[in-house]
Parts: sequence; C-alpha cells; structure tokens
Amino acid sequence: MIDILLGAALAGNMLMMMAFWLMIKEMRRDLKLISSKVDDGLDNIEIDIPELDTIKDEIFEMMGSMQQPNWLDHVGGAIGQMIQMKTMRAMKESEIIPPVLQDTILHNDAPSSP
Repeated sequence: MIDILLGAALAGNMLMMMAFWLMIKEMRRDLKLISSKVDDGLDNIEIDIPELDTIKDEIFEMMGSMQQPNWLDHVGGAIGQMIQMKTMRAMKESEIIPPVLQDTILHNDAPSSP
C-alpha cells in the first residue's frame, strides 16, 4: 500500500516538475521577445542633454529669485515642529507604531534588542 502511495507521489512530483519546466521554457521565450523589443526601442531613443552654460543660467536664475526667510517663515517652522512633536507623542501613546519600531522612528536610535 505504501509503495503505491509513494509511486503516486513520485509521479505527481514528476508531472509538476514537467509543468514547471514548460512554464519556465515559455517564460524564457517571452523574456527574450521582450528583451529584443527593449533593445530595439533603446536604439531609437535620442536624449537631448543641455549645454553646461544653459544649466548654469537656469541655476543662477532660480537662486537669484530666492528670498531670505522672514519672521513668518520662522514662526511657521516653529509651529510645525510643535505639531509634529505632539503628533509623535500621541502616536507613541496610542501604540499606532509597533513597540519594536518606536525607538527607531521616535528617537532616531537603533532598535533595542530583546
């Protein structure tokens, strides 16, 4: 009886291995087809790289339009930081963050090992 069960298991195993082999063979064929299409597409791509002077001009134009922060920017930053600290404290108390990650996320330390 056990011989029959082992033979059936072995036959089933061999059938599954053949099915996997056929699937892998088909996937390899599809992968080669996709790879050849990608290679053909890459040959047709033209990339316009701007000259260094153009890049420098854009950077200087952007930096020239920047302004120094005023008092309202500083107040907004301070209020944002207070809101962030309050939110983090509330998350820690409500255990939204798993205890394992709390040390890393809330204190920027490595997680404590058990």
